[in-house]
Amino acid sequence: MIEYIKGTIPYIKGDILVNAANGRGWMGGILGRFIKLNGVAESIHYADPSIEKITKALFRRNKARSGDVIHTTSGKLFYPEGILHAVTMNWPGTKSSIDTVNQCLDNILVYCNENNIETVVIPLLGTGTGRLNKNTVLALYKEKLQKSNTIFKVVLVQ
Repeated sequence: MIEYIKGTIPYIKGDILVNAANGRGWMGGILGRFIKLNGVAESIHYADPSIEKITKALFRRNKARSGDVIHTTSGKLFYPEGILHAVTMNWPGTKSSIDTVNQCLDNILVYCNENNIETVVIPLLGTGTGRLNKNTVLALYKEKLQKSNTIFKVVLVQ
């Protein structure tokens, strides 16, 4: 099931949060701790800067690549099942692809099924920094996510 919500992503209720990530785990750096920047990763970083440090170390260790989905804790954010970092681009600021988002969605679905996740808060992956068309990504979400038993709260980030 898909539910569409407008809001600020770190504060939407759910069991697990999906972050649109780059393959380095960078989420906003020093500046993002003090100034609320645009973007999913930046919103998460502003809400809890400790998540970036964990993510960067885990991404280095696992050699994160486009299409991967890597799990971390949610720090001070209230997501009892943590955060899934969906790697939509290898390097910060580069363009994403619909194939990469498709691979991320497949990996998210596998993770949710294997871990009995009931509610996922997910942004439109690849549509911000990744510069993908929102309608194209929405169509892919409808195709992939509606068949799942998991409730996906698709957040149209403000």
